[in-house]
Amino acid sequence: MTEGFRRARIRASLSALVASIALALPAWADNGLQRFEREIRPQLDAQKLTYRSGEPAGDTGFVLDDVTVVTPPSAPTQNRPGTFHIDRLTVDALDFDHLRKESRNEWPRVVKLKAEGLTGDAAATSMLTAYGFPKVPIDIVVDWTFDRAAMKARMNKFEISMRGEGSLSAVLAIAGLSDVSSARQNVFLEKGTIVIDDKGLLAKVLRGFGSSRGNSPDGLVTLSLITLSGLAQQQPPQTLPALDAIASFLTDWRAPRGPLTIGLQGPRGTNIDGFGALFEKDALYKILGLTANYADTRPGSALAGPPSK
Repeated sequence: MTEGFRRARIRASLSALVASIALALPAWADNGLQRFEREIRPQLDAQKLTYRSGEPAGDTGFVLDDVTVVTPPSAPTQNRPGTFHIDRLTVDALDFDHLRKESRNEWPRVVKLKAEGLTGDAAATSMLTAYGFPKVPIDIVVDWTFDRAAMKARMNKFEISMRGEGSLSAVLAIAGLSDVSSARQNVFLEKGTIVIDDKGLLAKVLRGFGSSRGNSPDGLVTLSLITLSGLAQQQPPQTLPALDAIASFLTDWRAPRGPLTIGLQGPRGTNIDGFGALFEKDALYKILGLTANYADTRPGSALAGPPSK
């Protein structure tokens, strides 16, 4: 065997070894379910977490069926353990690296998930039921992305839906975001859309909340409309159609005639510490660029205040 032939065989063997290792790497890498079990589950504040079945969805996602979570006793659960159940939890993408405890001052770069059929026992839902919220399954969708270099985040979709009762959804563009500790001072809302689609939930909550405060639903709505009327008197004409839409929606609390859509897009935006400025003259227009749409808007209803009996 010549020296050249021997070297050629060695090179061929090395190439085959490298190729074998490359093909094996995906099998060695953790998938999304394995990373959840190793990196996220141990740091959850839960007494118990079980699921009937789970499967990975790539290296950053997973699906869990029949999930049960028992939380420690706390004030919201009346100092009793609270038990939550989720029919299915689908995580399409999760930024594991920035959800670890050692990265608690960092915002995750991506969170895309859906929780279907969320319910809770009496302890877990005690705060909600006390204010009239019905015990029906809840579906939650979160689609969040964050560009750290650009200091911009986008909530592409956030939706909470109480089956048969109504839903709240939002799309938000946020700027000035860097880390968690500085968010209060630096973060501001660039633009956003909030949709309230009520199918009977508002009436139940007004009755429950009013009962706990010794008031009636009509009394609570009257107070809200009086407050809204005073606010309307401080705003420019451009904002009044939006306030009319909100006032009309509240007046129709027994059976709203479609969803209320609120738009936010101010030239300056506002951070959390600057919320007090929203009560200044013209603030809703100059700072938030408030708009609102409701199918049965009555012009002039915001300034008019509560309807006469």
